[in-house]
Amino acid sequence: MRYTIVSILAAIPLLFGCAVGGVSPSGSASLPLQRCDGANTVNCIINYDSGRVEEVRPTTDVYPQLGLAMSGGGSKAAPFAMGVLKRFVDGPSGEQWIYKTDYLSSVSGSGYAVFYMYYKAYELAQHEYRYDPAFPGLQRFFVDARRMNSNKDWPYFVDLHSLDLKGANDVQSVAESQDGCTRLSVQNYAQPNGHPPPPGVIDRHYANYQGWVECYQDILMSKHSAISTSQRDRGELGGTFASMVTESIVSVPLHYFANLLFDWRKPFSPSQYDYLFGIERTYAYMPEAGTQLPVGPHDQRFQRMAKELTFADLSVIYTGDEAVTKATVGGYLPKWVLQATGASGNIGLDLSRAPYDLATDVFEITFDEFGSGRYGYVRGSPELVGLTVPLAVLASAAFADTAQRSLKYSRAAVNALLQGLNVRWGFDIPNYNESNASRVKHSFLIWPFYFLDDDVTSPTGPTIHLSDGGQSGDNLGMISLLRRSVQNIVVVAGENDWHRDPKSDGFVSLSSLCSVNYYLVQHGYTMIFEADPRDPGTGPTTPFDLSKRCQWDANHRSISIPNALASSANPTKDTTNITPFNWRRRVWVADVVKLAPGVTESLTLNHVGPAVEYTPKGLDTVKVYYLMSALDQKAWIKVAREWYQAAPEGVSRPVRVCRGAVKGESDGLTYSCGLVEYIHNTMISSVPEGEDRMSPEERIAAEDGGKWVFPQNSTAFTTYSNSIYLFRAYRDLGWLYANELPDVSDRMATLLKREPNQRPPGLDGIYSPQAMESSAR
Repeated sequence: MRYTIVSILAAIPLLFGCAVGGVSPSGSASLPLQRCDGANTVNCIINYDSGRVEEVRPTTDVYPQLGLAMSGGGSKAAPFAMGVLKRFVDGPSGEQWIYKTDYLSSVSGSGYAVFYMYYKAYELAQHEYRYDPAFPGLQRFFVDARRMNSNKDWPYFVDLHSLDLKGANDVQSVAESQDGCTRLSVQNYAQPNGHPPPPGVIDRHYANYQGWVECYQDILMSKHSAISTSQRDRGELGGTFASMVTESIVSVPLHYFANLLFDWRKPFSPSQYDYLFGIERTYAYMPEAGTQLPVGPHDQRFQRMAKELTFADLSVIYTGDEAVTKATVGGYLPKWVLQATGASGNIGLDLSRAPYDLATDVFEITFDEFGSGRYGYVRGSPELVGLTVPLAVLASAAFADTAQRSLKYSRAAVNALLQGLNVRWGFDIPNYNESNASRVKHSFLIWPFYFLDDDVTSPTGPTIHLSDGGQSGDNLGMISLLRRSVQNIVVVAGENDWHRDPKSDGFVSLSSLCSVNYYLVQHGYTMIFEADPRDPGTGPTTPFDLSKRCQWDANHRSISIPNALASSANPTKDTTNITPFNWRRRVWVADVVKLAPGVTESLTLNHVGPAVEYTPKGLDTVKVYYLMSALDQKAWIKVAREWYQAAPEGVSRPVRVCRGAVKGESDGLTYSCGLVEYIHNTMISSVPEGEDRMSPEERIAAEDGGKWVFPQNSTAFTTYSNSIYLFRAYRDLGWLYANELPDVSDRMATLLKREPNQRPPGLDGIYSPQAMESSAR
């Protein structure tokens, strides 16, 4: 006890009197910020409470044409997003879709994969890597880590050797070899004449990048991931959680003193640090020659990155000199918008379980604009309030936080548990509407008086609390693109949205999609999809109107598509639920259409929220392309059986070799070889013991009736206990579905063939990233 008191007293000079808020503003930032007008054109608040967008636009088009919206879902959403990014980066010269995309928004887990891509692009822009004509631009970072010894034609998954009589493909990753994760390193693969390898020859050096991410999927652990098809040894999890709990308990005295007795909002949560550095270690670090592996998440380089990697550093990859950018990065990347949730500063009193309002509580962070409808949007660098790129990624992904409203448990109980154990992944930034002096005054107030100085219902108060972007209700990242009237939005939905039901196969509620549609309904619009996602697309279809399918729950807390078996109000006549395993639309296409007069009022009758201040223009011409981490289980089982046929005794058959993708013999659709193998393993693992006594018919019935989890594994499970195989399965699924985009409509096919992005206009003078960053310092 004596040592605890001494440590608290020693820390007081470092804490007391400082401006409240876990992240301090830039040293020279003068808060509060003024409204933008003729005299204040930068580092100012744009049209306070309006929601209009005034920023450096990545295009001269009246409306941006193409955007990627990537969902939350922890380490389950990250590989699915990685697969889509892989397809956008891949392809012959001139096809790379990523350089033809205007905006990219990310929420929570998808931000891991997006961070991976943008940080690699930043490294290229810094001339850290020599140009390689075989893999120009970003392609080298997305080369599959599977064995690639004999490939000559650069498909995406290569050198899948022959099937033996049991039907096993050789798709082993370099990370799966003995001690592979501890021996990954960059080596010199230059030819004797000094030239790089010829096109089509893939060195293990390039496989290291994706191999490294595979190896370190367990972002909260110091060791690399287990090589398993389903879940890792839970014995190691016990050690991980015991260590984290111990760290949290040790930090509790400081936390209670600084954040409960006083209201200083200091980020003393050890698990938050573990989480942040784990994201950096897995998705930003690249193994270098001579490095001693494995690298723990608390290496000093990650701490430096968290403090020093700014948005001005990153912005050069979509605003830099044209010749340099194209020669290093390969072209201009989309403008990245990170979505967090901007909640009341003092969440100790904010115990509401009502949904956040998407028009006011989605907090956007990009290099030249940040903010929300509640607090106002700032034209200026996020460094004004102390936000670096890694901290923005952390804010967007801070699920374990007291601002959590999406759990079914009591908000007060969740808040008390997380506060009491010092487990908070979100953090506070200075409220740019309030002066620095007001924060110093607040820091002298002791419990419970500081509650009187922080209104939870208004934009006043010393700080803004940032937490997981999915908690706002938009776990898909669509709101920032709709605000900008992006005309074609590819939604990468890798979130956990499967409701298990003991009376049925469960159902997919599509609650995030319904929540975004409610935002549209408030503005007088709705999304109408071309068909039910269970429709195979071979016959007549019935439009799927979200304004008619989405419903409030019994307590009016969330909006979702209900369980069809349990809801007589659902107008559909279907007797089966929408599940992750009967999803037949690889790309589910919708149009945003205007609602008939009077419909908006009836649909919003039970909703209490702020009035709609501003409706973006051009919404009625928006098209949505929805990629869901779900599949048609029956179709995949059929294809797996086609490729894993055992030869009859005494009969030989040609050996099948799968190079990247195969066509289903019955439906003609494309299937990923790696996923066929994973599905086959899932099928046979569902057969109970005693299979040697089963007839062929009984075995088939057991495989068909197996209870699958993939592709809707728990977000929490995959974040703290992912595996190499599971990462690859989600990535392969995202890559496969993104491949279908050019075929879904002539409009999308034309977009993906257009000329690459040009240097964004409006970058001269005070609007340049460098000038804005300088003014923030």
